[in-house]
Amino acid sequence: MDVPRRLEIRRENAGAFPVASAPRWPVGGLQRMITKQHRQEQLSRAYVHAVAAHAGLIFEPATTDYGVDGSIRVVQKRKGRRLVCGHSLDVQLKATTHWVLRNDEVVYDVEAKTYNDLVDRFNEPRGTPMVLILMCLPKKEVDWLSITTEQLVLRHCCFWCRVGGTRTDNTTTQRIRIPRSHILDQTSVGELLDKVRKGEALQRESPKSLLCWIH
Repeated sequence: MDVPRRLEIRRENAGAFPVASAPRWPVGGLQRMITKQHRQEQLSRAYVHAVAAHAGLIFEPATTDYGVDGSIRVVQKRKGRRLVCGHSLDVQLKATTHWVLRNDEVVYDVEAKTYNDLVDRFNEPRGTPMVLILMCLPKKEVDWLSITTEQLVLRHCCFWCRVGGTRTDNTTTQRIRIPRSHILDQTSVGELLDKVRKGEALQRESPKSLLCWIH
């Protein structure tokens, strides 16, 4: 009987531990699988879920598809109860293997309609802020995820940025450049939500890092 992944037994000292090797495709010989795009999307959601949880925040995936893939929300303690407060950050998630790291910048061609949606949200004077979160995956799907008894490894990571400025006239894609320093981790997501709470601009180092660079 086929199993999702082949198990190898490695003996160390007196114990024996099963270690999951790289999965075979299709997994377990299954013929019905979600698309590659949906597998990428699910991994990007899992990444944001994990980072938000580690930062003590809540990630709520959107239940409908109207240009927002989810929201990261702050929980506060009030009179002995923990409640979701009114501060949140909307996110647009993208996952891809088609990205390049060049001169400390992540280069990615985002869909033109997505780019314009982000620009429109940026230019809303009193709207909830929204960032693009880009999951950069390895070229080979077998390298995306690995699991052992000691660790779960999801490669590579997510980067965040705000897209602003003017709308593009391109009909297919718009190239953007995200500073490599904009990695999404428990520290950066906490800083972003703290700035949302204070009404400050979403930036980490300097004003120029507020936006993705346009190529």
